[in-house]
Amino acid sequence: MRKALSLGIVTGREVLSQPLPWIVLSITALLLLFSTVLPSFTLEPEGDLKFMMDVGLGGVGMSLLVIGLWPATTLLVDELRERTALTLLSKPLSRSQYLLGRYLGIAGALTVSAALLGAWFLACAWLTESQVLGARLDSWLEGFPREALPTPLLRWHLLGMVLLALAQAAVLCAVAVALSTLLGPLPNLACCLAVFFLGHLGEHLPRTGGLWVWGLRAVVPHLACFETGEAVARGIPLPASYVAACLGYAALYVAAMLAVAIPLFERRELS
Repeated sequence: MRKALSLGIVTGREVLSQPLPWIVLSITALLLLFSTVLPSFTLEPEGDLKFMMDVGLGGVGMSLLVIGLWPATTLLVDELRERTALTLLSKPLSRSQYLLGRYLGIAGALTVSAALLGAWFLACAWLTESQVLGARLDSWLEGFPREALPTPLLRWHLLGMVLLALAQAAVLCAVAVALSTLLGPLPNLACCLAVFFLGHLGEHLPRTGGLWVWGLRAVVPHLACFETGEAVARGIPLPASYVAACLGYAALYVAAMLAVAIPLFERRELS
């Protein structure tokens, strides 16, 4: 496990050293900042914060998917083509440790990205809330405006939404890593997109129709549980038990995907 963690640290640094994650993070940060200005033109100030949180949720979720799926679909294939994987596996490093280390590195890069986006998300939400509450210049001159601080409920909403977006990205990255043992980058990405859409339409899939329908519902992750846009729109609190259950489900699904990916990688011919 120590070798897998060491490889994971190296992989995370490799992912974050590439320009794509920082380009995606910069674009998302600008989108969040723009969403704090755009709601000021609406007619309902109470809906400004919900609008900003909805836009921010979508931006954070899509950013984490791009940052995670890019290395998950290409890293293993590129290293096999460039024979970098053979060099690593020629050392006392098993294939299971190699695959687990690569996934842990991708998950670590996702966690760092989620932390940065979450902090910026909270700052933009604070700015939007201060506008909604009508913070004035004199309050700034008197000191830090206590009424402009996010409420505990808002902070929990933001934390819960970012954690669920991170969990969704981690699940899809596990699927991509498992498929990378069999498919190239483009077919892998196409399958991940299919899993993404089917996962969000899981509740609308037919419950009867034969063995293939049962198998599809059993294999495709239930990604709709990570969607919190409806809760934001209705102003429904996000229970801690719900977030914990979703995180537990994501951890179990990731473990199942890695358990499938490791035997597939063990049987793959690398030469």
